[in-house]
Amino acid sequence: ATEIIEKYNSKDFEVFTAGSLAVNDYTKSAMRTDMKKFMKLVFLLIAIFLFIVFRRVSAILLPLFIVMLSLGTTMGIMALTSTPITVPTQILPSFLLAVGVGATVHILSIFFKEYNTNLDKNSAITHALTHSGLPIIMTSLTTAAGLLSFSVADISPISDLGVFGASGVLIALFNTLILLPAFLAALPLKPAKEKHIQKSEKMDVILESIAISSLKHYKGIIIATAIIIITSVYMSLSIDFKHDPLSWHKDDSPVKISTNTVDDELKGSVTMEVIIDTKKENGLYSSKFLNKIDSFKNEAENIKTDEYFVGKVWSVNEVLKEIHRALHENDEAYYKITDNDALIPQEILLFENSGSDDLEDLVDSQFSKARLTIKLPWLEAGEYSRLYDELQTSLQEKFADEAEIIITGTVPIFTRTLVAAADSMVKSYVIAFALIAIMMIILLGSVKVGLVSMVPNLLPVTVSLGIMSVAGMPLDMFTMLIGAIVIGLSVDDTVHFFHNYMRNKNRGLNVEQAVKETMYGTGRAMIATTIVLSLGFYVYMFASLNNLINFGILTGSAIIMALLSDIILAPALLKILSKEKEK
Repeated sequence: ATEIIEKYNSKDFEVFTAGSLAVNDYTKSAMRTDMKKFMKLVFLLIAIFLFIVFRRVSAILLPLFIVMLSLGTTMGIMALTSTPITVPTQILPSFLLAVGVGATVHILSIFFKEYNTNLDKNSAITHALTHSGLPIIMTSLTTAAGLLSFSVADISPISDLGVFGASGVLIALFNTLILLPAFLAALPLKPAKEKHIQKSEKMDVILESIAISSLKHYKGIIIATAIIIITSVYMSLSIDFKHDPLSWHKDDSPVKISTNTVDDELKGSVTMEVIIDTKKENGLYSSKFLNKIDSFKNEAENIKTDEYFVGKVWSVNEVLKEIHRALHENDEAYYKITDNDALIPQEILLFENSGSDDLEDLVDSQFSKARLTIKLPWLEAGEYSRLYDELQTSLQEKFADEAEIIITGTVPIFTRTLVAAADSMVKSYVIAFALIAIMMIILLGSVKVGLVSMVPNLLPVTVSLGIMSVAGMPLDMFTMLIGAIVIGLSVDDTVHFFHNYMRNKNRGLNVEQAVKETMYGTGRAMIATTIVLSLGFYVYMFASLNNLINFGILTGSAIIMALLSDIILAPALLKILSKEKEK
């Protein structure tokens, strides 16, 4: 289509392409271009970050090899199963790159810290796997659970994102636990230089001060968190629930200009199709019935509000009226349906004998079904539901007693998709939260601690909703994905923090000592993985589509908020738990 348009498009003959197919095509094309750019950016940012953290080539190449292998395997499985790349699944490459590196950073961080101390490579590998192996397995499972919750969605592309996103995370887990230690054992590695070790010790001092401050001011932190959560939830109630792919494009986008031009000049760029089935052969050979179609047409074309309008209704009536006028010397007074039922099949026969095959697009071969095409402007999907209800009511009132009404086309699909997506997201959030809560309880061996560990994961989600409200971002089928993804990702740091805390607590340490040791052991890796993940999503800020920009800002910010929750709020919550036990 693009080649044909370019062939004929000129200053004197400008071609506009509009409608749902055009919008979807431009959207997919823009996202494909963005994804290629984002993969390069994420790859570069991860390489730079790994060099800054570890200052060694092996610590750059190994994580990148692991994640690229995992990504390649995932995309290969999609190809084998003939699963297409769609708007939701196009975030998979950069998503899996960021997530996959997070697990490798945890292993490498603990490995090099131990290796720099005892210079025994095998011992350091064993220590890293013992220290972080189980938490990494659990974080991968929780992230996969958050994504897998999408698999129950009624929308196929969202379901694909859940299935293959979860598969990619588990493939990355396998490669991290099996291949990464093997490479570390085989490669010749040198311990870090003394100045790098001193910088690492400075980070421990900073983490210790955060822990001490959180434990000292635990009451204020918990009160402030409660206020933030309540405020964010209250603000989220005002978020608009909208889905409008055209609004994702910039105002100077060709598809946006074309769609607006067609809506303004040609009375609509999308259609709603109606099939009126009389359930009997030659049921359309009735002037009374055809006049009812005309009556509906007139009512529909008079619908006009500030939000929407009906541009035109086209049916077999237009053909019959033109034939009837032609039979009366093109007198405009005869542009109407004949009152003589016997004349209707004769007029239809004349039209068929003229050589035109347009009739088969408007009626069936038995003349029992009539097709009505209703032209409408491009609207936000939610606005179609009101127009849909208004048109459906009018159709039912006119034909309920003598015909079956079937409504299809772009508009009903938009409406049904939006409802299905909303229902699916609610189910996904509940499933993701429940699965992760159960996993945390099993991992930590305590129902109370497991449930408390979920509190820091609520903060990023609620704050993200608050940000959306303040920024005027709509809740659409793309931003709805954020909640389950954030729950799955933010719980990663929570797993590492609470797992190491419980291990230190079981060694006989009190809450203050256990929190400090947890900060020393896993705090640095948590910060490193948060930077990697947030950068992996912040690159979406350079997207050409607004929905991707919003997605990047919200998800990246939520991941940072998750880290702050785990290193500031989590110690405060654990302090409260220790107080309860003392009582």
